[in-house]
Parts: sequence; structure tokens; C-alpha cells
Amino acid sequence: MSIYLSAGFCVYVCVLAFIFGTIFASFVTCQADRIVAHEPWWKGRSHCDVCHHVLGPSDLIPIFSWLVHHGRCQYCHSKLSSRYVWIELLSGIVFVIYVLVHGTIDVILFRDLAFLCCLLGLSLVDLAIQEIPDGYLVFSLLVWALAGIGHLSYYRSLLAGLVIAGALLLLSLIMDHILKKESMGGGDIKLFFVVGCYLGFGSGLFALILSCIAGLIFVVVWKREKIPFGPSIAIGTLAGLLAGPWVVQWYLGLFGM
Repeated sequence: MSIYLSAGFCVYVCVLAFIFGTIFASFVTCQADRIVAHEPWWKGRSHCDVCHHVLGPSDLIPIFSWLVHHGRCQYCHSKLSSRYVWIELLSGIVFVIYVLVHGTIDVILFRDLAFLCCLLGLSLVDLAIQEIPDGYLVFSLLVWALAGIGHLSYYRSLLAGLVIAGALLLLSLIMDHILKKESMGGGDIKLFFVVGCYLGFGSGLFALILSCIAGLIFVVVWKREKIPFGPSIAIGTLAGLLAGPWVVQWYLGLFGM
């Protein structure tokens, strides 16, 4: 069942999308921090990273709490990183943009928003410890399977994921042999399998190309020979979700297809 967005209802939905985007971003950021610190992410209260004081409800309101307390812990007055508020703000904006682009409220909308949360979490962990947790990939696959199993497009997307990941695995093995070092991590290949399942062949290849471009830009900006590839894949995937079908249609139209 799909609900198309009228003008008035659209504003209401966008406000909700922004709020939930910031809430989920706050949760995922906390979850990623705990994974990096090798702490159980499913239990325990949120606390200040400096004084470890347990945070109260007024400390856990995305964006608002940070602004009200001027970016400081209200218990020890230590300065808090602004990355939390920026992640929450950007996630809220991304949620709104995707709702507007998608145009309807349906199962696929919620499926893709859940995937975006997983992409955020694995990107934060990959940036910190150069590792993509399997938990995010498994959860993404479960959500994808539950949202689309039984449909013909489900099996086509599954095939797309297998082909894209298989091709990358073969290419990475060849490059490993030539360069005598690891060219692409196993987590990146598994992530591309999940991306292929969500996006299909056309948008999946578009996301792959943009991921490589984003990765090259990060290499130039950070001036490193090797960087975590997860965030680049997340950026390419977001672009694939937002514009992949239109780009593929435009490209095929150049050949009269």
C-alpha cells in the first residue's frame, strides 16, 4: 500500500522525517561509538565520554541538547565534539530529501531509510577502525529480504548483488596478485553485494562508479595511499538511491533504448 504526498501532508511528513532522521542518527552514532570501543551497544545508558556521568532525557534530544548546553557536558562542562550535531543535522536533511524524491509512503521507503541508517553506522565505524561490522550488513539484508521477498524484482536484485560483488572479488584477487598486497577489503565487497541487492544492476553500477570517484577524492584530500572505503560506498549508494534510476534512463536514452 502506498500513500502519495499532497502539498499539506508533504510538509507534515517532511517535519517528521527530519525529526526521525536526527533521532536515528543519534542512536546510530552512539551505537557506532560503542562498537569502536568494543562495548555492548544493546545495553547500558548513554554517558559523557569524559566524566562518564549518565545522561538524562534532556541531554539526549538531538541537536537541541547540544545547542542548549553550548556544546558542553552540563555535568563536567567538558567541550563535546560538534560532529554529533552535524551528523544529526545532515541525517535529518537526507531523510527529508529522500522522502521528497521517493514521493510515496510505502514499504520501500522505510526499507531504504533503514539501509541509510546502516550505511551511516558502518561508515562511522570504518572511519574509526577501518572495519565494516557484519552486523550492519546482516541487518540490511534482513530488512531488504522482508520488504521484497516473493517479487520478481527481488530475484533480479539478488542476482545484481551477486554479479557486482563477484566481479569485484575477482578483480580484487587479480589486483592483489599484481600488487602483492590487499587492494580491497572483504567488508567492502560484502557491502557492494548488499548495495546491489538494494539498487539492482543499473543503479548499482552507478553507485559503484560514484563510490570510486568519491574514494579518489578522499585520497587526494587526505593525502593517504589507503583510506576506509565504506564512507565512499555510502555516498555512492545514497546517490544511487536518489538519482540512479533517472541517470540510468538518461544514459540508455542516448542509445535509443
